[in-house]
Amino acid sequence: MTSPTHTIDPIAVLEGHDERVWDVAWNPSEPLIASCSQDKSIRIASYAQTTASGDLDFANIAQIPTGHKRTVRALAWAPSGKTLAAASFDSTISIWEREDGDGEWECSATLEGHETEVKGVAFNHEGTMLATCGRDKSVWIWEVHPDSDFECLSVLMEHAQDVKSVAWHPTHDILASASYDDSIKLYIDDPSDDWFAFATLTEHASTVWDVCFSPCGRYMASASDDTTIRIWKARDTKFHEWNCVKIIEGAHSRSIYSIAWTTADGTLGWIASAGGDGRVNVWAVTEVAEGVDVTLIAQRDETHGVCDTNTVRWCPRPGKQNVLATAGDDCAVRVWGVVPSTG
Repeated sequence: MTSPTHTIDPIAVLEGHDERVWDVAWNPSEPLIASCSQDKSIRIASYAQTTASGDLDFANIAQIPTGHKRTVRALAWAPSGKTLAAASFDSTISIWEREDGDGEWECSATLEGHETEVKGVAFNHEGTMLATCGRDKSVWIWEVHPDSDFECLSVLMEHAQDVKSVAWHPTHDILASASYDDSIKLYIDDPSDDWFAFATLTEHASTVWDVCFSPCGRYMASASDDTTIRIWKARDTKFHEWNCVKIIEGAHSRSIYSIAWTTADGTLGWIASAGGDGRVNVWAVTEVAEGVDVTLIAQRDETHGVCDTNTVRWCPRPGKQNVLATAGDDCAVRVWGVVPSTG
């Protein structure tokens, strides 16, 4: 294995949560980052470029006492950046918007229906639909109407166990879900009937914790309790059939909880992974005739000290795609830059 060509350098530590931080979400249109915690709160920080070299300065600007009765487990911004959805172990999803666009954060809706803990939440690429998933083995799809009105379009009971996360395709209304039943399901809408699962991917040997699509939409990556990452390729332009084209083994010593994919010049992008061993890995992904090649370009251990790293997420804003954030059991959000090695 060649030596990494990049380093993962610390940029900022965002503190304030009283218990473990489960998730972190970058706003797609504004310089904001949100985090959620076992302490039942959401915190929002702003950031600004302070020097010509691109250094970022972070400041906590809001602490939202959500009113949730249990852990807030997952967050998702709408593509507009104006709406934030939060999934909670109290079986509800809260929807947050800023009063008059720049005032206090207010809860504009509460979505009910899940029977137990809600584990994942994601908006589609147009912001017209919201997907949620939970311990009750279900995936819900909600239609987003004006004035924070949400209508349930479908309840999908395809998994045999707890559903850990959901992710939308970047350009099509195709939804992926990852589950404790060791599988990934892919769903699409039948205009004459209902949403349905059109594919089940079963190659993982244990819980699939997270799933994400490549920016181009032709590939998908999954992270598992079996300590592997799998990369899947769509075999047709309608994205109806997916095959595993790469297995990454040995990069983590414990469960891989989180995976994220960002754009990068000259490649299919960079994949970041994080998990129970506290390590963050970054791979460059390139397309080859038989699928993809991956090159480990950066690695950092103990990103949250001796604690688990629960989530890794890339900043989506232009010029900041090499910046990522992690959330950990040490009650902190940590921001990192992936930069070329100087040694």
